[in-house]
Amino acid sequence: MKDVLLECRQLGKDYHIGTRTVHAVREISLQLQRGSFTAIMGPSGSGKTTLLNLIGTLDMPTHGKLFFEGIAVDSLNDDQLADFRRENIGFVFQLFNLIPSLNVMENVMIPLLPFRKELSFDLEDRARELIAMVGLGERFDHLPGELSGGEQQRVALARAMLNHPKLILADEPTGNLDTGMGKEVMSSLKKLKEEQGTTILLVTHDVHIASYAGEILNIQDGILAS
Repeated sequence: MKDVLLECRQLGKDYHIGTRTVHAVREISLQLQRGSFTAIMGPSGSGKTTLLNLIGTLDMPTHGKLFFEGIAVDSLNDDQLADFRRENIGFVFQLFNLIPSLNVMENVMIPLLPFRKELSFDLEDRARELIAMVGLGERFDHLPGELSGGEQQRVALARAMLNHPKLILADEPTGNLDTGMGKEVMSSLKKLKEEQGTTILLVTHDVHIASYAGEILNIQDGILAS
C-alpha cells in the first residue's frame, strides 16, 4: 500500500432533480499508484468529470470514502480542503483560464503569489523552470493573446505544476485544440510527469489522447471498468 497515492472506496455522487435521483457516479473503487499516468475515457454525461471533481475535492461524495496518502480527505473541513488542494493537487481544465492582461510568467506565478513568503522554494525560479520545460522559454513576457491555443494550454500546465503537486487532474485538456496542438500539450504533460514524478489522472473522450497514459479505464453511466 505504500505506493498508493490515492484511493476511492465505493465513491458515489447523487443529484436530486425534482422527484428524480440521478446517480452520476456509482460505487467507484479505484487506486492510483504514485507516479502513474491513468486516463479515464467516456462519452459526455458518463460521469468522468464528476469523478474528477470528487477526487480533486471540488465536490463532496454522497457516499463512499476518499483517501490521499492514507488520510480520509473527505473528513477535512473547508479551510483544510483548500490547504490540501493547494499543497497536493494541480488542475488543468479544458479552458485555459489565463488572465489576458498578465504575461506568461505572471499567469504561472499568480496562484501562489499570496503565499510567497511561506514557500520553501523561489517562486520566480520555479516558474521559469516550468515555462522552459513546456517549451516556452522564449515567451516569458508574452500575453495570452499573443500565444496559440496549444501554447496557452502549456502555460496552464506549467501553472498547475507550480506547487510541486503530487497529483495532476486534467479534464479534457485538449478539448479546445486541434490535433497538432493536442499532441504538443500531451507531450508536455508526459514530459512533466517523467521529469517531476507527478501522478496524473486525465479524463477524455479521445482514444488518441488516452493512449499517452499507462492505464486506460472506461466509465459509462457512472460505473467504472478497466
